[in-house]
Amino acid sequence: MSNLINLIKSIPGMIWDAVLWIFENVGNLISWVFFTIYDGLLTVLYSFAAAIDFSAVMFNAAAQYSSMPSQLIWLINQIGLPQGFTYLGGAIVIRMLLNLLPAAITRV
Repeated sequence: MSNLINLIKSIPGMIWDAVLWIFENVGNLISWVFFTIYDGLLTVLYSFAAAIDFSAVMFNAAAQYSSMPSQLIWLINQIGLPQGFTYLGGAIVIRMLLNLLPAAITRV
C-alpha cells in the first residue's frame, strides 16, 4: 500500500520532468532550425564570395600589362594584397548598404 502511495505522490514530479524534457527538446529543435538556416546562408555567401574572387587573376593581367617585374608580382600575390583590396571593397559596399537601411525604414 505504501508503494502505491509513493507512486501517486511521485506522479506530479514525473509530469514536471516530462514537461521540462519536452520544452528543452523543443528549444533544441528551434535552435537547430535557426542554426541550419544561418549556416546555410553563410555557406551560400562564402561560396558566392569565393566564386567571384578574380582579384589575383585581374591583378596579374594588369601587372604584366604594366611591365612590373615578375618578382614584385609574386611578392604582391604572396602577401595577399589583391584579396585584401577585394575584402576592403566588399566591406565598403556592405557598409554603404547598411547605411541605407535605417534611412529606408525611418522615411515611411
